[in-house]
Amino acid sequence: MRAVFILCGLLLAVLIPLRFGGLLLILCCMIPMIVVRHWAGLIGYLGVGVVIALIWQGDALSRWPPIERAEPILVTGTVVDLPSRQSDQQRFLFRPESMQGLDWRLPRRIRVSVYDDQLRVKAGEKWQLPLKLRRPRGFMNPIGFDYEQWLAAGKIDATAVLSATNQAVRLAPAQGLSAWRSIVSSQIAQQVSYPAGRALLQGLVTGDRRGFTDHTWEILRTTGTGHLLAISGLHIGLMAAFGYGLGRLGWRWARLPGDRRAWSLGVGAALACGYAALAGFSVPTVRALTMLSLGSLAILSRRRLRGIRLLIMAALGLVAIEPSTALMPGAWLSFVAVGLILLLIRGRKLGAMQALWLLQIGLFVGLAPLTALFFGSFSPLAIPINLLVLPLFSLLVVPGALISTGLLWIYEPAGALGLSMLGFLLEKLYQAGGWLVDLGATPIPVSHMSVVVGLLSLVAVALFFLPKGTPMRGLSVVFLLLLVLRPSPNIQSGNATITWLEVGQGNAAVIQTRAHTVVIDTGPVWRSGGHAAAFTLIPYLKERGIKRIDTLIITHADADHRGGISDLAATFDIGQAWVGEPIAALPKAQPCEAGEQWVHDGVMFEFLAPPSPFAAAGNAASCVTSVGSGGEQVLFTGDIADIEEYSIAMRLNSHFAVVEAPHHGSQSSSGSVFLQKTAPHHVVISAGYHNGYSMPNTQVVERLLCAGAVIHDTGLDGAVVFHLKNQQLIPAGGERARRSRILNAPQQVGRFRDGQEILYHRGSTRFLSARTHQRLCKM
Repeated sequence: MRAVFILCGLLLAVLIPLRFGGLLLILCCMIPMIVVRHWAGLIGYLGVGVVIALIWQGDALSRWPPIERAEPILVTGTVVDLPSRQSDQQRFLFRPESMQGLDWRLPRRIRVSVYDDQLRVKAGEKWQLPLKLRRPRGFMNPIGFDYEQWLAAGKIDATAVLSATNQAVRLAPAQGLSAWRSIVSSQIAQQVSYPAGRALLQGLVTGDRRGFTDHTWEILRTTGTGHLLAISGLHIGLMAAFGYGLGRLGWRWARLPGDRRAWSLGVGAALACGYAALAGFSVPTVRALTMLSLGSLAILSRRRLRGIRLLIMAALGLVAIEPSTALMPGAWLSFVAVGLILLLIRGRKLGAMQALWLLQIGLFVGLAPLTALFFGSFSPLAIPINLLVLPLFSLLVVPGALISTGLLWIYEPAGALGLSMLGFLLEKLYQAGGWLVDLGATPIPVSHMSVVVGLLSLVAVALFFLPKGTPMRGLSVVFLLLLVLRPSPNIQSGNATITWLEVGQGNAAVIQTRAHTVVIDTGPVWRSGGHAAAFTLIPYLKERGIKRIDTLIITHADADHRGGISDLAATFDIGQAWVGEPIAALPKAQPCEAGEQWVHDGVMFEFLAPPSPFAAAGNAASCVTSVGSGGEQVLFTGDIADIEEYSIAMRLNSHFAVVEAPHHGSQSSSGSVFLQKTAPHHVVISAGYHNGYSMPNTQVVERLLCAGAVIHDTGLDGAVVFHLKNQQLIPAGGERARRSRILNAPQQVGRFRDGQEILYHRGSTRFLSARTHQRLCKM
């Protein structure tokens, strides 16, 4: 029981949002209670877990770069993963060994981006690179990929961009585990001619998923078979069982001395460890190896160790050594899946097909809440498809792939034939999955899980696993339906929720009324060809259960406002589209024009600019949109400059509670006349963190402060939300303050002090004291 409480303390310290951090201090003070021989003494062990996790997280934070450095630093280190390439971009993990002028602790890993196709690095090579380092930071939105959590889970303490290709020097050729994985993956690629089959085999044998396309991931999500290609307990267990059998045969055939079980377990452990090394010792493989080692020791010492206890000890060991394990969805799914398997098979005598059916149903139901929480959907096709495919993978594909790969170095023709045949089989399975997708099969999206729904889903799982005949067991079905059935809209007529998403250096906002959705801009396109909407806007709309965008407004054609329009149109039904400039991806869009009005559920929308259709080009063509109800209004400004601002200001006869800072807070915008006429209480600056344009401009920020506005900065605060409710605009604050954990990038909120010069930096300003306002604004 003490181990359980220590584990809970570890998890709590890693997962709890900072705004509840006081609870951790209270638990730390409870550590002396461990001397109490009473259940209350267990609270002290919670504190022990908290302290261990806090020490580890403090060590990780001490390795972050102290500031955003503009000048490059020479870093010497080794490439420790398989570099990925896309267009002219190359990314890889770099383990530093030394850094020029280091004045903080050495980062464990750096994620390096290279934007020059002339430089090609290989796994295991040693390089000296001039890098511009940044703290680990990503978008902070209510829904979508959590890049910061992914970095923390991967022990990545900094990100970097190569500053000059001609200064990069290779110091040593490829060697070590990463180089070996790269060689094996390349050998598989040379032997298999089927593109999808080749990529799947590389992923299955070495964990190399660089060949997985978006379509591949879509098929895996739809069929619920992604776990078959994530090297984990199933695969490690199969290899250990194969090794155990091989060890028994070898012991009997060679008449080896010593205990047969020791030889068999040793061979099984060696093969399992080799497979885990091929996978790069990912968390699922390390978890499986830990459980395998504990189980083997228990057998050799002739001690009976229950499976659940073994699982708890493995979880405690992994999380205590590496608390960031708690941030990995795969780790949660892996541990819970093993726990469910142990629970389902306990005390049952079942045939092979009965056991397989029971496990599939049990795992589907038991993992549904976690799957919904982490991925926002689950696939009902997972049960029948896994019933067919799981035995095939267990008995043929996994052992066949590993044996064939090994034969490449013993008798190459046999290995090549085996891999080619398996590649053909996987290609056909891939095509079958693609056929299901083409027929319209998709995972069932799950409504955004509130705390209440999450708790009810856990209750449902607990009820489901109770013995047959238990009272109220049937309620499990009712509670599980809450994961799928969407709650009725809670936005009343005349009200709206307005969200500025954090998309980097660009704009994207969503306005939701009672029954309509309006999107204003979609975020930037990146130089790699990707776009922010894929990680922000599209997931946000999907997990909100939105299938139709009633009105789409693209303020103008700049790349930082129209990223991902094609993907957006392919994913959602778009009603009316408005544009400030012609956009090829929206051929049926209408031009914005001042005076155009419409109403959605009692909320008024009106264009204030441009004065006539396509009257200008570039920033000056921006659609300026007013949104309001009952006298409270919000102004979306696009990238207008001072000339357009003045023209709009001269025609205004009302104030705005919230104004989007024009052109991301650039020096050419947010003029004094415009601010006087709009008189905003709040200003939202949609600009990228540490962007290369120095936006928002210091003078603009001073003008906003002198106008009495409270500043909300998406680059620092994350997504910013306002609720238009009962004819009042209520700020809900920034997403970063709401759910940041210890390992998330801080807001870096500074303070102004009277009598000191005000030097603006991102996030330092919210409002001014009276004395500072009088001195700065000369009033």
